[in-house]
Amino acid sequence: MVWSACTVNCGSRCPLRMHVVDGAIKYVETDNTGDDNYDGLHQVRACLRGRSMRRRVYNPDRLKYPMKRVGKRGEGKFEQISWEEALDTIASNMQRLIKEYGNESIYLNYGTGTLGGR
Repeated sequence: MVWSACTVNCGSRCPLRMHVVDGAIKYVETDNTGDDNYDGLHQVRACLRGRSMRRRVYNPDRLKYPMKRVGKRGEGKFEQISWEEALDTIASNMQRLIKEYGNESIYLNYGTGTLGGR
């Protein structure tokens, strides 16, 4: 069992218990290890979206590498690029935006549905 956290854009970051066998998630449980006595606060337990994390991780349509648009926006034309190129592109664009519009021009996305990985 491996502890993880849910990041499906609600912001709660509910704890998840990932049951892993041979490096693969077999099933996901919410935190049921304690009681509900937290000085009047309820224990945070993951909803169905959080408990469906295994489906997100192993979805056949999930992107596992960076893609760069090569056609016009909306054409759906992309090519695979290296992680180094992707990070360099992101960093240079963030630096440009901060220089032109200030620090407030960068939005911090607090959850994407996964915690990363390849």
